Amino acid sequence: MHTIHKNFVSIVLLVAFMLINQFYLIPVQVIAEGSPATFPHILNALLAICTIFYIIETVRRRRRGLDTKDILPVDMRAAAKPILLLLSIWVWAECMEFLGFIIPSIFLLAATSLLYGERSGRKIASLAILFPIFAFVFFSTLKTMLPVGPIENWIFALFWGGI
Repeated sequence: MHTIHKNFVSIVLLVAFMLINQFYLIPVQVIAEGSPATFPHILNALLAICTIFYIIETVRRRRRGLDTKDILPVDMRAAAKPILLLLSIWVWAECMEFLGFIIPSIFLLAATSLLYGERSGRKIASLAILFPIFAFVFFSTLKTMLPVGPIENWIFALFWGGI
């Protein structure tokens, strides 16, 4: 069994997410789709500022000797779920280019629910189907374009008379 500082893990994951967001998700999923990148860049900058403050606070706590409770035993098998979740999110982001927002989101939410222990088919189906449709309609009414696929074209035709 290994030990690791949970603050270190959080910082590494935050920085990794910001880098993936800045250099992959924003250019591929936002700019390439024709949406303005201003809002995602602002969110990424705010996340960077918060991460910097988190790093400062972690260093201060460590210097004062207050972080002894932050050491966690790590079971490598337990790390499988977050790794599978990150891989699922990557596959989801890749599939949106071809299938639009709703279909990959249905599979991501269903897989995530199963991965984290939900076994009720009714709950999984209702979450996985209704949430992406609601999110797509909500963001479309705000004129924020999400990736479009066959189901999204149908929703546009149903609610707004086409794209």
